[in-house]
Amino acid sequence: MAKLPPPQNRTAAAIYAWYEARERLPENDWRRPHLGASQIGDENCLRHLWYSFHWAQAPGFEGRILRLFETGQREEERVIANLRAIGMRVEAVDPSTGEQWRVTFAGGHIGGGSDGAVLGVIEAPKTWHLLEVKTSNERRFKELCKLGVREAQPGHYAQMQIYMLGLGLTRALYICVHKDTDTIYTERVPFDREYAEALIRKAATVVDAPQPLSRISEDPAWHECKFCSHRPICHERQVGMIERNCRTCTSSATLPDGTWWCTHHDKILGLDEQRAGCDAHVFVPGLLPWDIVDADDDDRSVTYQTETGSRVTDQAKELRFHG
Repeated sequence: MAKLPPPQNRTAAAIYAWYEARERLPENDWRRPHLGASQIGDENCLRHLWYSFHWAQAPGFEGRILRLFETGQREEERVIANLRAIGMRVEAVDPSTGEQWRVTFAGGHIGGGSDGAVLGVIEAPKTWHLLEVKTSNERRFKELCKLGVREAQPGHYAQMQIYMLGLGLTRALYICVHKDTDTIYTERVPFDREYAEALIRKAATVVDAPQPLSRISEDPAWHECKFCSHRPICHERQVGMIERNCRTCTSSATLPDGTWWCTHHDKILGLDEQRAGCDAHVFVPGLLPWDIVDADDDDRSVTYQTETGSRVTDQAKELRFHG
């Protein structure tokens, strides 16, 4: 019998590749229409939120991470089954629509979907609670048990506050499962209207901004900047990674009713149009790390000067570098 070669992990690599290929399918397009409640809660940097809302950079998650996301989604289903098994009523979808519970603000520019609503919580059986299910690693789980969700997971706390505001609920049931030990942490969270409304105002600032907002830090070594997914196009100035679509074009703008307007074509832009862009695309100037030295509205071109003194012209979906 022939001797087997040393393990090369090819099977795992093929599985990860399958997740990455699936993520590229149109139905899994990462460019969602709205600024999500989870993003608003998790992210302190206004520029990061602006980049995300304007589809400035593809996330590029590797297959292992995409599979990890799926693991978290499957845990939601398991926890809901557990709650029902112990006698609680869980509405995982909105009975009026048959779809996930949704909240929207600013005409739909801001929104998100919750894990459901639950009735029969042991500590308060007659009060409907928002349901939020998460998973956690060892370090985060220890912090959660010690400090509670508001201090240990402020992003999760903020997310629940936005959902409670949108759904008219006054309590949330937060459930977090330890990924390694399956230990379950639960906490009831009261609604804080003032805090929730402040979060929506923060998000509205992002939605209304025509240019990228200020960074949380100008120091690339700042801890939140070091691990930021938008670091390549922010601190590292990798302009080749900036996406060309209607939301990164200087001719587009948000309207209060949740739509996007193109000033060049003088029309409302559908979602597919926003994703595709057009040949007249010109980057929002604040996306590029250079100083403007010339602009021609008739030619739809903007010329920049780089830090080395050379020039770059942005026109017809192309950056042309001059000596």
